[in-house]
Amino acid sequence: MSNGAAAATTNMCLLLSAREQLDFVVAPEEISPSKAATALRPSEIVVAMEYSCAQPLDMEMFRGKLGDPSTPKVLGCDGVGKVLKSGNEDMYPVGCLVAFVYRNLGEDSGSWQNEVLLNTEESACVVRVPVDVTPQIVAAGLTSTFVAVACLRHFKAGDTIVMAPAFGGVGICLIQQALLRKVRVVALGRGSERGIWLCEHYGKLGGLSVIDVTEDDWTNLLYTLCGTDALDPESGADGMIDGCGGDLLPTAAQAVKAKGMLISFGSCTGEVDQAALDAVIEQKQLHVARESAQRAMASSDAAAFLSSSLSLMVEGKYIPHCWQMGDWRNARECLVPQRLGSRFPSLCNGGSKIGRIILKMTKCSDG
Repeated sequence: MSNGAAAATTNMCLLLSAREQLDFVVAPEEISPSKAATALRPSEIVVAMEYSCAQPLDMEMFRGKLGDPSTPKVLGCDGVGKVLKSGNEDMYPVGCLVAFVYRNLGEDSGSWQNEVLLNTEESACVVRVPVDVTPQIVAAGLTSTFVAVACLRHFKAGDTIVMAPAFGGVGICLIQQALLRKVRVVALGRGSERGIWLCEHYGKLGGLSVIDVTEDDWTNLLYTLCGTDALDPESGADGMIDGCGGDLLPTAAQAVKAKGMLISFGSCTGEVDQAALDAVIEQKQLHVARESAQRAMASSDAAAFLSSSLSLMVEGKYIPHCWQMGDWRNARECLVPQRLGSRFPSLCNGGSKIGRIILKMTKCSDG
């Protein structure tokens, strides 16, 4: 085992001590690696955090909807950082950059601190990051990549899917992963500016169409692109992947062929007309499923899949994206609504903000 560089004397963290009570404090001794990691097991490493993300899972834990709110915990579901101490120098040498996602998402967390102790066999999926990949890009596509693979397991090369929303962190990962699998994507989003950006950045993969749902004739364009014919139940897209809900969902689901798939993920941001949606599902006999990163994380080849995704990043074939970045010490502000013009980005501003938020971590010595 190698101890590497000396650990920071103070390990700061964002500790959730009760529902919606998130404070920037010194990490308690029971979770501080500077106290606990004097002798590491072969499966353990201590990582100096560089980037993490604020995402819907964190918001659900913050609100007490996931996990046990009565048990204090450090939030943060994934991250990127450098190995400070290693119980396995061959696999994770001191100084190497690693990316990780907690395996038991929604229950386990801990990346919102200067230094994090990880068990690479039990609690976290950990892979080394190639030197040619920007850490911010990696951070943008960790949990999102696993959501994408979970949703796309229902489709094969040559299929056509409707994707909404297209412009968030998960949507951008889903679109790329689908196109890499030769699955054609009809992406739905609000506004033309980001639709143009999406086509410019990812259209070269082929098979991508983007529709602005604020346009009056968006439904006709959707049905045309999907080949949907009201008189032919076998016509249309093979499925829809939805992460936003809202009033457009029942209408968009009409583009899916009979006995196609309707996949949902994440926390819906808009209220759904459930009666209208149920009518579409019954009429078309759609197969309904809910997917999550947790399902993909349960796979025995989760680490291999994440490594292959990082290789695609090196080749420039897979480029996750987040629209916003913030200081990790202000992560609480990302989890609550912000007034218009606030200097803090937020996950829950009713659509005015899009996607997860990259958190830039301060160095250990800054603690």
